[in-house]
Amino acid sequence: AAPPRRPTHDYVRASDDRARLSASDEAAIHELLARRLSAKIAREFDTADAVRDELRKVGVEVIDRDKLWRVVRPQALPSAAAPHPPPRPAAIPAAPPGGDRGGGVLPALVPGVPYEQQHDYRCSSDPAELRQVDLGGVHELLARRLAAKKGRQYELADEMRLALRERYAVEVFDRDKLWRVVPPSAGGGAAGASEWQRAAPLAPSGGGGGG
Repeated sequence: AAPPRRPTHDYVRASDDRARLSASDEAAIHELLARRLSAKIAREFDTADAVRDELRKVGVEVIDRDKLWRVVRPQALPSAAAPHPPPRPAAIPAAPPGGDRGGGVLPALVPGVPYEQQHDYRCSSDPAELRQVDLGGVHELLARRLAAKKGRQYELADEMRLALRERYAVEVFDRDKLWRVVPPSAGGGAAGASEWQRAAPLAPSGGGGGG
């Protein structure tokens, strides 16, 4: 069967627009752009203005002079407003054979308290960069890493830092108490991960609240 035909309009997406769009987002935007053009051709300018307002509500701005459109508020896209499934159980480093290298077991967290309340790191990433990130897993590793450092399990804390890079593309900046999502090439990826960490299965979380 032939693919569904896209509604007709003469607007082009701005070349510097890097917002991620789902198929449903893109279809909705093209439908609104086609409706707006049809209204303008019919000289129904009030309707055209109303459709432009609808586009703005879903985070899209139209530049009529240049026949361009771009996403200016990704958080307003229809897919962003859709309910998301709960995060999967957070992945934490499994202990290596013979016990961890910090001289003890994985640091315990406070049961029932959200992971993000058990560490003092702030996120410096743009909200759009976090849409595909397992925040529960990130916050749990940040909390366990802080607990490991407080317990003087420094090598274990380093393993968790590598796990944040490898599994979530997250870099930690201890001096500024910040974390952010970085491209794999900038964050160093898993190049420095230990052999046991690369081979270890994902361990179920053992405490703490939801992320």
